[in-house]
Amino acid sequence: ASHKLGNEEPSKSTLSKLYSLPPPPPDRESISLPFRDYKAFLTAYREFADTYVKVGKRLFPKAPLYIETDMFLNYLFHDDGEPSKKYEKKTSPQNLTKDRQRAEITKQAKRFRKWTDIEDNDAVAEIRKRAERSSEVARLLANNRVRNIGWSEVARVAKILHCMKRYRTRFLNPQNNRLSAVREEWRFLLHGTDDPIEARMTRCYQRLFGFGQSAVQELPGWYDPKKYPIRNANSNAGLRFLGY
Repeated sequence: ASHKLGNEEPSKSTLSKLYSLPPPPPDRESISLPFRDYKAFLTAYREFADTYVKVGKRLFPKAPLYIETDMFLNYLFHDDGEPSKKYEKKTSPQNLTKDRQRAEITKQAKRFRKWTDIEDNDAVAEIRKRAERSSEVARLLANNRVRNIGWSEVARVAKILHCMKRYRTRFLNPQNNRLSAVREEWRFLLHGTDDPIEARMTRCYQRLFGFGQSAVQELPGWYDPKKYPIRNANSNAGLRFLGY
């Protein structure tokens, strides 16, 4: 049976505004495609790092956890059979249940521990070097210092980033980037608080020539490894290999 309404719904013009709406979320179009999955990446990486700690003892407890896990993912990509390398181009992760995922991380972490014990492989020196480089980036790019850094300091930071080998010369060429622009975009990326980090990454990526999508995702990880992991092709491949 049909029901008749006694009165028609009021038109929009007769409705009063009861509450002010909150500010709209950042426009998705203002975030470049390479960074739209960054929050999902952070969630996956944190889960992976937590599992890594649970399945075995930390190898380098004095270093930040994300520095150690970055070295682990780098190992999976470059050493001992390069098991994650085939996932560099694949967009889909290895299909693993949670139990199989945990088992795979346990297996690879044991291999990583054995690899670090090889007599001619000074893993302790390597992890110390990485931790020291992270501390150097944090010192050079502190909010009260990044505003005044010079080209030599910019070059030092660029040399630390894993992904900058091919494009470092282009990036450091003053004809391609003004020093004032590098200072401002790095300060905005690392210390901007009014915009989500994906939007800050997008702006830095768009305004600095030769500072690509891996560079803008690596820099926060070197600067603050307690909050951000180092993201590049190696870490993406490693996470996909481990089922993330």
